[in-house]
Amino acid sequence: MRKKPKSPVASLDDENCKELPDTAPPPWVCAERKAEEQEVREIMEGLTPDYKTVLVLRYYQELSYEEMMQVLGWNLAVVKVKLHRARQAFAKQYAARQKTQGAT
Repeated sequence: MRKKPKSPVASLDDENCKELPDTAPPPWVCAERKAEEQEVREIMEGLTPDYKTVLVLRYYQELSYEEMMQVLGWNLAVVKVKLHRARQAFAKQYAARQKTQGAT
């Protein structure tokens, strides 16, 4: 077989080299995201163990209702009720925090 010709190597100083765009989010977006994550963690810590568990299984572990039933040993109705109440409790605490932060 014939040897393939070597492709020319471009220098980084070459004018024909294109710069890759910076796709990283701006620093303030990262700071806001970290603050939101911290706020979610704090709210989760304030929930009852059952509510915290169903929220973690559903939204962090992305389990289906059937998988949650298996993990928790609950029937479907209990899983749905606990998840609904956990969402309400989380939303209530989140809204209260937003209200107090808006007042300051």
